[in-house]
Amino acid sequence: MKKLFLLTLIVGSYYCGMAQTEDTKVSNPIKVNIGPEVGFPFGNNAVEYSFIAGLSAQLEYDFVERFGVTLTAGYLNFSYKTVFNHGNQGFIPVLAGVKFYISPRAFLNLRAGLAFATSSIVDASNNVNLKSGSYFAYSPGIGHKFGKKMEGEFKFLGISNSLHQHVNSYELRFAYTL
Repeated sequence: MKKLFLLTLIVGSYYCGMAQTEDTKVSNPIKVNIGPEVGFPFGNNAVEYSFIAGLSAQLEYDFVERFGVTLTAGYLNFSYKTVFNHGNQGFIPVLAGVKFYISPRAFLNLRAGLAFATSSIVDASNNVNLKSGSYFAYSPGIGHKFGKKMEGEFKFLGISNSLHQHVNSYELRFAYTL
């Protein structure tokens, strides 16, 4: 996953450099969008979690037509599989990042920040993996704008602690720009 994140950062930096010479200033640089997120865990997390659902809001400030910075916050609910009888695990991710438009409608999003666990995470052996608190989170994604008000994004979300314990998921986000 680190290689994918690095590759996305390199490609994004390339387009950022292009944006400095080709793009013009944006007349309305501040955008706010809100939308639902759904996803599935993978790897070791697929044993414990079955489905992820949430809601997020994103503030975007465009410096030029193809490059902007973002601030994203929301809530994600990770549902345990029924064999664990533990209910749900919640996270409140707060991420800052950059958004590169690789075409007028397609974009790359790179975000990093903190995810706040709302309760302790218990694994299949009833061991506590991640306690309530804040953890490093990162989320590269690729998306498409559907007109001026709608966009969709496919993204990876990684949440990890200093002991190299991870909660990873692939998510799909649809958003409406206010």
